[in-house]
Amino acid sequence: MSMIKRVQDLGVTMAWCPSKEHKSLIAAASKEGAGGGFDDVGGCLEIYELDLSSETESMVKRGSAKTSLKFECLAWAQLNSQSHPTGIIAGGMTDGSLSIWDPHILINGGSDPIAGVQGKHKANVNALAFNPASNMNHILASGSADNTVYLFDLNNPTGGEIAHYAPAEGDITGHQAPVRAIAWNNEVENCHILASAASDGVVSVWDLRAKRPWCHLKDPKRQPCSAISWNPSTGSGNVYLMTASDDDTKPVMRLWDLRKSTTVPMFELGNNTAAQGDIPGHSLGIVSLDWCPYDEAIVVSSGKDKRTLFWDLYSCQVVDELDTIAGSTPAAPTTAPTDNSGGFGSSPFGQQASTGFGSQSSGFGGGAPRGFGAQAAINTGGGGSSTDSGVREIIWSPSLPGVLACSTLGREMQIHGITAFSGNPQRAPKWLKRPGSVSFGFGGKLVSCSEKGQNKVIFSSVTSEPALVQSASAFSDAMATNDFHNYCGYKASNSESSKEQEEWAFVSMLFDREQSRGLILEHLGYSHEEITRKVEAARAMLSGTGLEEVDAAIAADANPEQKEEQQDQEPVEPTQAPPEPQQQQSSK
Repeated sequence: MSMIKRVQDLGVTMAWCPSKEHKSLIAAASKEGAGGGFDDVGGCLEIYELDLSSETESMVKRGSAKTSLKFECLAWAQLNSQSHPTGIIAGGMTDGSLSIWDPHILINGGSDPIAGVQGKHKANVNALAFNPASNMNHILASGSADNTVYLFDLNNPTGGEIAHYAPAEGDITGHQAPVRAIAWNNEVENCHILASAASDGVVSVWDLRAKRPWCHLKDPKRQPCSAISWNPSTGSGNVYLMTASDDDTKPVMRLWDLRKSTTVPMFELGNNTAAQGDIPGHSLGIVSLDWCPYDEAIVVSSGKDKRTLFWDLYSCQVVDELDTIAGSTPAAPTTAPTDNSGGFGSSPFGQQASTGFGSQSSGFGGGAPRGFGAQAAINTGGGGSSTDSGVREIIWSPSLPGVLACSTLGREMQIHGITAFSGNPQRAPKWLKRPGSVSFGFGGKLVSCSEKGQNKVIFSSVTSEPALVQSASAFSDAMATNDFHNYCGYKASNSESSKEQEEWAFVSMLFDREQSRGLILEHLGYSHEEITRKVEAARAMLSGTGLEEVDAAIAADANPEQKEEQQDQEPVEPTQAPPEPQQQQSSK
């Protein structure tokens, strides 16, 4: 993995453009608490383009706008509207308001939001998320520090007052603690399931169709839940939800199968009392979590120990660590792990975790809770200051496989490209797998197969050059019937030059089984009749016969029927009987 782009001196919250047509665009907004000096007043929303064709690390700024307040979160939606070709961006502000922006306007020099929502939330808007369904992507969910969750209809953001409603009947708007994360489930129809996480460790799952809470997931120690993420795989029928704990004494990620249990998670990753493969898990609370959209077995997390880790759910182990300090490599951990992850059972993705939930062992260097800026014993980033290696937010690109963006404590926005994981050389990421195979055959035939083809091999014909295909088909037919005489005639009739036509005509004579010899002699200038006449003329000169008689004989030979008629017409002379012998008189 490597850092491919970065923007320095920028402490931001981020959002990728969901449109595949504009997949290289990313929005960055000044985040509250990111630092910037005493004169850092107000905020800024900027649109950057990821130009992978450029060898420089810098990114191209496509547009920007100044704001009087800072942002807490961003969300980008692709609307089914021609009036917003690049979608809309929603920003959660520090005063509880929402600002709606059109990135197309910002890219073309504009600097004003197209709409705003005031007075709904009474404190910071900590989380925003648009519905991922194509017919419902104008629905925006928001979570605030005032313990509330609201839904906003942005189908026509410039049409006046924006409609809003609570996720449940009776104006039930959320939690008993500040809301820190929002996430939509994309497995159910129209994505009507919404999850929200709060600082008291409660994760509420809302059924918006039934307008009621469907279940509540609770942290055993009531520690804050800092991040949540649904399984991005669709069509499997599984409803998996990953939750991250901000508890410094037990920084874990819990995987819940909501179809089976809402009280006990399937297993935990990063248990502070167990080791995780060759790379240890987090030693302090987790602050950000995102499930890879191109490989459902890969999860990335960042913690207050200033480490960003990649987890493989097949092995329940850490497979790599992200280096956020340019020119450095993370040092090896100071503690040597020995066991696999602790958990409640087997991973739904493969190998079973061996250690029970209640097992006690050293591994993460747990101790008294430490603050976000404290230095962990096992977090090291060689070649740079450890205070710059932490990541406050990390998100995968929805349209660029293996690309993720992170906002660091060192006031940088970094773009990383992932091609392999050092801790798992036996399995390559899914986005590197060939989606299919294709091969050309003789005569314009094409054979192909793909993962989505349900184990089918497809044969088809390619007619990009019809003349070539027709010629190949004619030759194939000639091979099958052994009729090369007609094939050579076909080639001669379709020849573009007289020379090529003459060559194919001569080759055609070789395959004429009945008259091959005569046709070749005639083609070379030797006529059978002329040769016969010359031979007969020579014989006539030797026997004294006139040339007229020779020509008649040759013509007769050429026409046997006429010769027979002439013979019938010739008079037949009567044959004379031989004279009788005279009897001799005997002498008396």
